[in-house]
Amino acid sequence: MKTGLLSCYREFVLLSLLLGSQAYSFIPSLPSISATELDETFKWNEIEPQHKLRYTPCYDGLECARLLVPLDWNNPGSEPWQQVALAVVRLPATVNQSDPQFGGTIVLNPGGPSGSGVDLVRRSASGIQEIVDGEKHFEILAFDPRGTKYTTPTTACFPQDADRDRWTTHSNDAGSVDDGPFSLSVKWALVQGLGQLCDQTNLGVFPDGSNIRQYVSTLQVAYDLVRLTEVIDEELENATARARAQGQGPTDLHAATPPPDQTVLVNARVPLLNYWGYSYGTFLGNTFASMFPNRIGRIILDGVVDSDDYSAAGWLTNLQDNHRVWEFFFQWCFEAGPACALYDPTFQNASDIEAEFKVFASFLQDNPLSVVHDGRVYILTYFGLQKAMHSASYGPYQLWPRLAAGIQQVVKGDYAGFHANISFFPFFPSTPPLLENYNILDPFDNLTSRPSGYPHVLEAQTAILCGDGDDISSDTKADFLDYVSELKNQSALVGPSWAQITLLCRHWPKSQRPLNRNRFTGPFGSQLQDYQDDGRSSPILFIGNTADPVTPLRNAVKMSRLHEGSKVLIQNSPGHCSGVSIPSNCTWTAISDFFNYGSLPENGTRCEIDAKPWDPVPPQFV
Repeated sequence: MKTGLLSCYREFVLLSLLLGSQAYSFIPSLPSISATELDETFKWNEIEPQHKLRYTPCYDGLECARLLVPLDWNNPGSEPWQQVALAVVRLPATVNQSDPQFGGTIVLNPGGPSGSGVDLVRRSASGIQEIVDGEKHFEILAFDPRGTKYTTPTTACFPQDADRDRWTTHSNDAGSVDDGPFSLSVKWALVQGLGQLCDQTNLGVFPDGSNIRQYVSTLQVAYDLVRLTEVIDEELENATARARAQGQGPTDLHAATPPPDQTVLVNARVPLLNYWGYSYGTFLGNTFASMFPNRIGRIILDGVVDSDDYSAAGWLTNLQDNHRVWEFFFQWCFEAGPACALYDPTFQNASDIEAEFKVFASFLQDNPLSVVHDGRVYILTYFGLQKAMHSASYGPYQLWPRLAAGIQQVVKGDYAGFHANISFFPFFPSTPPLLENYNILDPFDNLTSRPSGYPHVLEAQTAILCGDGDDISSDTKADFLDYVSELKNQSALVGPSWAQITLLCRHWPKSQRPLNRNRFTGPFGSQLQDYQDDGRSSPILFIGNTADPVTPLRNAVKMSRLHEGSKVLIQNSPGHCSGVSIPSNCTWTAISDFFNYGSLPENGTRCEIDAKPWDPVPPQFV
C-alpha cells in the first residue's frame, strides 16, 4: 500500500471512530467533530471577477478566484450582465508547479445537481489529493457551477430565505406523495406555486427579459469547463515563466516530453480536462466528453448516471439496485453482533433483524410518533424514516452504525433521547438529489467542522435538472401517480420520495427553461480517433458499486459502451460512488494509477473493500 493511501485511510478510520463516539445522527452529512459550521466569514464578493484566474488566499491553505464566463456560450455578449462569475477554489499541489513531479490539475464535481464544488474542496480535497498523488503530485480544483452557492448571479426566486423555509416546511408536513390524495394535492400545489413564483419574480432577470435560470444547463457548464482548462493552462504558463525568471524549473515547459506512461497531466498544447466527477457529475463529464472529445485528458466518472434517462427527465434508471443496499445493511449488522444496535442474541440470521425492523416500520406507517425536545413537539413519520434511511445509504461506513442506533432508540420508546441524539428534522430537503448536497460523502475530512449549505439550493436544483430534462409540464396527476407506482415497484422504500424529483419539473415554466440550442441530449459517446495522440489522453474510467442506492452498476456498463476504449471498475460494496463512500485500497490504487500513468484496469475488474461498518480498525492500519 502507498504511504499516502495508508495516511488517508487512517484519517478515514480516525474520523469515523471519533464520530462513532459522538451523538448519533441521521442528518445527510457527516457531522463535524465539534458540531459547528466552518467559518463563513470569507467574502467572495470582495474578489474582483476576472477573465483569467487570479487567486487570493482563502479559508485554510486554499486559494480562491472568480472567473468570468459568458452567460450564453451560444450567443456571447459584451454587457456586464451577460456574464457569470464562477467561484473557483483549489488546493495547491504539494510541490511547485515548476517541479518535474507536478502532475497538473484535477477538476472535481460533487454532483447534485446543485452541489457546491467549493464545499467539496473545503471538506475533502486533502484526502482526495492523498488518493491521487503518486509519482506525480496534483492540485485539486473545483468550482460552484452556474446558479449554485457562491457563483453569481443567484438562481433564487424567493425574496426572503424565511419564505423558502416555510415552503419546505409545508412540503415536509404534507408527507409522502403516496400517503393519499390530500398529500399529493398539497405537494402538487406547492410545486405549482414554486413555478409561478420563479415565473413572476424580478430576481435574476436581465434587461432583455431572460433570466439566469435559463442559463444553468449542463451544456453551458460543459463550455465553462472548456474555458476553465484554458485559463488553468494560462495560469500554469505564467507560473512556469515566473519560475524561469527566478532561475527555477525547466527552461522550456514542454521540453523533454516523458514517455506516454509517465506523461505529466499538464495541459500543454490543446488544454485537456482531467476530471473526477461523482453522480450527477458523471452526466456533466459525459456531456463534456461527448461534446469535446478532443479535450479529454484523464476522466473518471464515479457513480454513473444514465445520461439518456436523465435527459428525458425520467429518473427511472436509479433505484434498480436499491434493495441490494439493505441486504448488505441487515447482513453486516448481523455479522457485527452486539456492536450493531439492532442485533439481538436470539436472532438466527440477518432475516430476523429485517423482520423486526419491518414490524416497526409498518407500525410507524399508521402511527406517527410524537417527540418532545427542548420545549418543542416533533412528529416522526414513516416518510421521515424513509428519507433518513435513504440518506444513510449514501455513506454506509460513516452512517450505518448511527442509523441502527437511532432506529433502536425509537423501537425502545426513547423518543426524547432519540431526538436529543438524532437531530435530523431540519436537514432533509423535500427532494432527494442524486448526490446529497449536505456533504455526506466525507470520509477524508480532517476539519473540525463542515461547510454550511446554501439557501437557494431548491431553485438551483430545480432549474438545472428540469432544464436539462425534457419538458414534462403537461403531465397530469394521473400521469404522476402512474410514475410513482413504477418507482415503488423498483424500490418500495425510496420510490415515493424519489418521485418528488420530477414533481418539481411538472410545473416548471417554459420561461425558466433553456432554449433547445442550450440543452445537450446526445448522442453521448467518444471515439479514440478524436483524442489527442500525444500521451496525455486516456479512455474514460467508469466506476460503479455493486449496491449503489441511486446509480446502479448497469449504468456504468451502458455508458462505457458509448466511449471507445473505456473500462468499468467495479467496487463490491453498498454506498453511493466508490472512492468516497467506503475504504478500498484496491479502488484508490486504480484511481491513482489512472491519474499518474493513464493506466486502466482490465474491464470488469472487481475491487473489494478493506473495512465494513461496525468493524474494528484493521491491524495493518493501527
